[in-house]
Amino acid sequence: MRRLCSYNAASAGLLMLMATSGTATAQEFAGREKLRSHSAEFRREVIKVTNGVWVAVGFSDANSVLIEGDGGSIVVDTTSDVEDARAVKAEFAKLSTAPVRAIIYTHSHPDHTGGGGVFAGNDGPEILAHRLLVDRVPDVGRNGRDGGDQFGSTLPDALFINAGTGLEFGRHPAPSAYVAPTRTFSGDRLDLTIAGVRLQLFHTPGETRENVADFQWAAELTDYVLAIDDGNVEARRLKAAALGELGERQISAIARNYYLSAAQYLLRDLPAR
Repeated sequence: MRRLCSYNAASAGLLMLMATSGTATAQEFAGREKLRSHSAEFRREVIKVTNGVWVAVGFSDANSVLIEGDGGSIVVDTTSDVEDARAVKAEFAKLSTAPVRAIIYTHSHPDHTGGGGVFAGNDGPEILAHRLLVDRVPDVGRNGRDGGDQFGSTLPDALFINAGTGLEFGRHPAPSAYVAPTRTFSGDRLDLTIAGVRLQLFHTPGETRENVADFQWAAELTDYVLAIDDGNVEARRLKAAALGELGERQISAIARNYYLSAAQYLLRDLPAR
């Protein structure tokens, strides 16, 4: 009798394990299908954000931006490596043959800086970044495993679908063309004009301590999203945040009130997070 009870208990446990495994397998399969569908987000295209501003999506793990100016252009972030940068540069050349006057690194991660030399070519552009990009101690954890685990870089081909933020990350590394900054700033803000384009670069610590951003550009970029989908809640939040940052930095009370009022208007009726 004791053996029979043990057998029955073991059988019940096995059935429960099988049922649990079946549910986990179904969930895992659904997750895989969602991830496969997600790959469509990374189709290669160059999107017009606004007049004179273009963004290359799907060519690398990070996007690259072309800003057309008077007799020259500006490139924001340079993709991961030589191969990706060459592909984007060829597409940008269809839009503008003007020399590159400046390259802006938003932060130090290789998917943003690895193609710098390709975009620079023989044009001799300024390479702009926050001073912390040069001075910082690399914050790559566990001997580089943090990124590898996050993006599935070491998964076997049979199990890999995409890296979540791109089709792949670190799986087939190509040579880097990183070029060190030629001009940095140490404060919270740098105002400059390049090729007739007025830029405001802000120190915005985030993914890394040296992160920089142009809030004006962020506001214009979200305009593009809202033109397609005016109900996009995240785009409204992002534009409101950009306008709020611009407002806080205004000396003129009129300009400050304009930006902050616009930010509040965008956030009206949005659900609380």
